[in-house]
Amino acid sequence: MPVQLPNPLLEEAQAFTIPFEKTGFFGAVPRDFVAKDSKLLPFLEQFPSLASYRQKATDRSAQFEHRQVLVAAFKEQYQNMELSAAQQKNLEALSDNGVTVTTGHQLCFMGGPLYFIYKALHTIKLAQELNSSGVDVPVVPVFWLASEDHDFDEIAQLTVFGKKEALQDSENQIPVGKLPLHIFEPLKDFALSFFEGWESEAYIKSWLDDAWSQSNSLKDFTLRLLQHWFSPYGLLALDADVPSLKALFTSTVQKELETSFVSEAVHKTVSQFPDAYKQQAPPKACNFFLFEEGKRFRLDKEADHFSLHPTGKQFTPAEIQARLEQSPEDFSPNVLTRPLYQETILPNIAYIGGGGELAYWIQLTDAFKEAQIPMPQVVLRNSFQLVDAGVAKKLAKLDLEPKDIFLDEQLLINQHLAATEDVEVLDFAKAEDPKNAFFERIKKQVAEVDPTLVGSVEAQEKNVEKFLEGMQKKLKKRLKQKQETEINQIQSIKARLFPEGGLQERSENVIHYLAKHQQSFFDYLLEQSTGIDSSFKVIYLP
Repeated sequence: MPVQLPNPLLEEAQAFTIPFEKTGFFGAVPRDFVAKDSKLLPFLEQFPSLASYRQKATDRSAQFEHRQVLVAAFKEQYQNMELSAAQQKNLEALSDNGVTVTTGHQLCFMGGPLYFIYKALHTIKLAQELNSSGVDVPVVPVFWLASEDHDFDEIAQLTVFGKKEALQDSENQIPVGKLPLHIFEPLKDFALSFFEGWESEAYIKSWLDDAWSQSNSLKDFTLRLLQHWFSPYGLLALDADVPSLKALFTSTVQKELETSFVSEAVHKTVSQFPDAYKQQAPPKACNFFLFEEGKRFRLDKEADHFSLHPTGKQFTPAEIQARLEQSPEDFSPNVLTRPLYQETILPNIAYIGGGGELAYWIQLTDAFKEAQIPMPQVVLRNSFQLVDAGVAKKLAKLDLEPKDIFLDEQLLINQHLAATEDVEVLDFAKAEDPKNAFFERIKKQVAEVDPTLVGSVEAQEKNVEKFLEGMQKKLKKRLKQKQETEINQIQSIKARLFPEGGLQERSENVIHYLAKHQQSFFDYLLEQSTGIDSSFKVIYLP
């Protein structure tokens, strides 16, 4: 195990809760979810609560029939890794009567953006809360590895300290989980280059090199990283691109091939959406891909045949049916059928996802009913905005609160200038009366003794007036310089916290924070994560 360095994170970090709607980064569906708006209920059935989870856990535990197949798949996947005590306990629970709470993501290199981490931690926290709240059956956190996707551009990039490195586009259609790991070496070297000479360099290399040296594919590497990071918390990761698991889904695949039920069901659900809700993922006549010679192609359903896009290769319905019976593992779900597959092979009671995922899951209400598959509770994942110590000091110096960072940049600048501009410093009007009274008194006294000296007093009066005018000009110049400095600081803060105008969690990788805070970074974020409820927090890091 990597050596941990002493770290004050748990004692010195500060957390501030911000309402989701105050951030300006969330659409109608996630905002309504957090507000528990009744408009969402036709598509969710209910909002998360301890009572609803208890009922779902009891029902799903009794319904689920594929425990031994699922546990066997987990054990084969982890056969070359040492499981933590918490993971072993969770596997035993799944063998008996346990249920799962699940999140998932594409296999972005080294986890990709921070929200990959936030998803995992929210899932762990939800399982912990339910297990400690008297749910009748054990609840196991699961991370779904979306290894079948083939969006190379999405997964082959990395951002560290705001600097982005991306590999060249690949047109090979290979599922990302099967991509050979060596092609990602430039990204690994890019990540490590930032930490040469750091006290924590050995810590970073210990887990990164260990995962790298024992992996051949991106899927293996991602699985081992998750094991290094989250095995102490009992998280189990699942690559469901497994023949034994695909075989459990055959009847639903066949139903889609024959009837295109997903498209019809999604259109039915979406037709009931309020105006503010938009269709996130349009369905197709066939919502599956097909593996051919190790590559993944979209399977299109035509009037009397099926075809592969973009190759144009055609199959008769009979040929597709025979292929399904012989090799169900060749059929790969798309974004709309993947949730159906997930809920078939897992005893799942909740799926934790981002705002976009929430939006496409609610499209599937009628699809789940039509497939006769229990739909889980869909949950908006937690979000964090991380503020480094240097940025936190700048915010304090500018007298800006955590909620202020989400204001429009120009509005923030205008409000700050209005609040800090000292009009009295620039206006010497209040000094005029005392000055005039002073010189009038002096002139009167001088005139009584020697009237010829009054002119000298008046000359000095004019000198004072010139001095005050000059000082006022200098103060205005200095104040303008100060304001320009503060404007630059505000612009710098906004650029640092919101890369390209977006949330930090959608670009920056976790390695920067692990290099500074090690495993205590996960410990602290897990402590700050909510489970049953969803939260957005600004974290000031030491």
